[in-house]
Amino acid sequence: MANKIKSMAGIVNPFSEAFMETWELWLNYKWEVFKFKYKGTHSEQVKLIQLHELAKGDETEAREIILQSIGEQWSGLFLRKNITNGTEKTATRENVNQEFANRNYSNR
Repeated sequence: MANKIKSMAGIVNPFSEAFMETWELWLNYKWEVFKFKYKGTHSEQVKLIQLHELAKGDETEAREIILQSIGEQWSGLFLRKNITNGTEKTATRENVNQEFANRNYSNR
């Protein structure tokens, strides 16, 4: 079994204690896939603050961001796909066809 990477001592967790399990999952993923670990408490703390801001303080959203990044095999944390201003937006063939049908092309 691979070595487990643990969060560094002195890190201030902006979420609940239960969130740290998800954060440890992120740390282990980063190590296993990219051989990356945060170089010090400052860099890990800044990443947690950035995640907190990205998720707008919502712990569930922060977990979803981490799981999306792992699932997509990304090296960074990003806003969730298909989420726009807090509303889910799914591009379906019908949505795209309707959007093109609603456009006015007569001025061209």
